[in-house]
Amino acid sequence: MLSDKLKEGMDVILDYKTADSAKVFKTSVIVEEGSLIALAPCTDENGQFEEFKDGEVSLSIKGSNTIISKARLLPVYYHGDRIYLTYGKRNDDDDMTFHRESARYPINEDCKANDHDAKLIDVSDHGFGFILNYKYKSGLWVELKYKDIKVNGKIMQSKEVGPDSFFYGCKVDESTGPFDRLVKEKAEEFNSMLDA
Repeated sequence: MLSDKLKEGMDVILDYKTADSAKVFKTSVIVEEGSLIALAPCTDENGQFEEFKDGEVSLSIKGSNTIISKARLLPVYYHGDRIYLTYGKRNDDDDMTFHRESARYPINEDCKANDHDAKLIDVSDHGFGFILNYKYKSGLWVELKYKDIKVNGKIMQSKEVGPDSFFYGCKVDESTGPFDRLVKEKAEEFNSMLDA
């Protein structure tokens, strides 16, 4: 159950993927009562309450590599303010929690994946994630081209995030100097956002 992992006052990172982009939001647990959890509101780049209508939201506790995938967020009014409710009871066969080998840092910029136009979503010390309008099988090797960076990664996970749109998580066996510098740069940007 989510309530075993999320407690009042904890900082939470929301990773929101749609068919053509990914956004990261920082929020916190404001109420935890039984299996019901309330999260503080998030706003988009225009200051509007983010509804999280389409796409998929994953939750992670700040400072933890535990990811709760496919979280269900229900926007509600609470004492006149908009917040989100999420709940911890799901089907037993739902594989909703997993652990990342290393933290991922958002990018959300155009790239090439095996020469197909794609969107680079995130990078980590050990890999990268991208969205592509093309179906690949897990285990396939992908050549990522982003700016002056070229690196190969093996698809470890994939999931549909929209009509004919798929997210792929890849593991890099041998990174390059430019890729390592990119990860370090994005880690610094991400951590400064969380500390703000």
